[in-house]
Amino acid sequence: FLLAGGGDATISIYDLSIWGTEQHLNGDSVGDGNNTGHRRQIHKPVAQSVRAPPTTENSLEIPVGHSLSVVAAQWYPVDTGAFVSAGSDGSMLVWDTNAMAPVAMYRPFQQCRCFDMSGPSQSLLAVGGSPSSSVKLVDLRSGAASHTLVAHRQNVTAIQWSQTCQYVLSSGSNDGAVVLWDIRKSGSNACTTILDRDASSNLPISPGKYSASYRHLRKRQQSSTHVAKRTASGAIAPSNFSQVESSTVQSHGGAISAINFCPDGQFLVTTGRDGKLCHWDLRSGRLVPTHFYWGSRPNQPAVLKHNKRVPMVIPPSPKSNMAWVGHGDLILGYALDKGGKPAQRLEGHLDSVTSLAVDEVNLGLISGGKDGMILVWGSSQRRANEIREVKANQKVARSSSSREAREELVTGEGDRDYW
Repeated sequence: FLLAGGGDATISIYDLSIWGTEQHLNGDSVGDGNNTGHRRQIHKPVAQSVRAPPTTENSLEIPVGHSLSVVAAQWYPVDTGAFVSAGSDGSMLVWDTNAMAPVAMYRPFQQCRCFDMSGPSQSLLAVGGSPSSSVKLVDLRSGAASHTLVAHRQNVTAIQWSQTCQYVLSSGSNDGAVVLWDIRKSGSNACTTILDRDASSNLPISPGKYSASYRHLRKRQQSSTHVAKRTASGAIAPSNFSQVESSTVQSHGGAISAINFCPDGQFLVTTGRDGKLCHWDLRSGRLVPTHFYWGSRPNQPAVLKHNKRVPMVIPPSPKSNMAWVGHGDLILGYALDKGGKPAQRLEGHLDSVTSLAVDEVNLGLISGGKDGMILVWGSSQRRANEIREVKANQKVARSSSSREAREELVTGEGDRDYW
């Protein structure tokens, strides 16, 4: 099932299997599995929320939905019976999927800009919003903000939890900094490191020093000349945020527009409003010396500079080395191990691509755009298999009906006028 939030403040749920296609729901023939896998299937929402009337900011009543455009929506990690959404109206809603109705509401910020759900208990929301430069961790079970992470100097624009360590998350901000956090630490010690684009990229990686929580990067960050000096005793007070807040380290030459961990957790990919796509080696904390660009000339930016938020996904496959990003009405696939111009490009949208997701069943792509379309890419083989399954079930059903009819003719059961 796919969650889709729209600019009309509604949330729709789609069944992406063959059972959710318009043709199947209307009782039409699903066609021949040998060639229909390449036909475009049309899906309609199986459930949809309603737009709520505007409410006051201090209202404690749970609304029936969002009153302004939906910023993001995400399934509860362990159960599709619930999902979370954030809207431009400042509200974050927890939904009961079966009832398609909100059951809880949170307002961690006046306006939520980004969030990601995971963490040790699978119920922690990492939220960035305005007007604030901090990251708040909201516990879905209590609705309380359990942590406030401070290091950025401007509004947080991108957040993602690590896929390999449940205590680690990364965030990016309008200040151009990408921060790695360990939520087990308190105060300013929660900031593990700030990725530095000016750091040397040819430092050797000490064998056996790599840690999935990236604590091997902490010493590098504390010894960096860009970070304020420690106290005379050599200790950093957990309540002293001035050291991380006064840092001049930059990861990009502009605001961060997207963050994605690679499946193995050893690399991170970021984009910024400087037009660059950066590939970070988290074993050393250094920028991989590869240059990405769009078009025929190396000076053409890999991503659009004017986009405050760039849609980007990396398929969750251990062998995946592709980063897919939205570039106007195109979807570009950059080979992370090679750099250079896009290795693949997908065309289909009529206006700018605004969101990307991964179909986890077959690792295909799902994209949404300003043209109002949601497109599913690279799933023709799965479609063909599903169509063959449906046709096989229909054949079995027809055979069963024919056999029952023959039995009636022989025995006369169910027909009083038999002779």
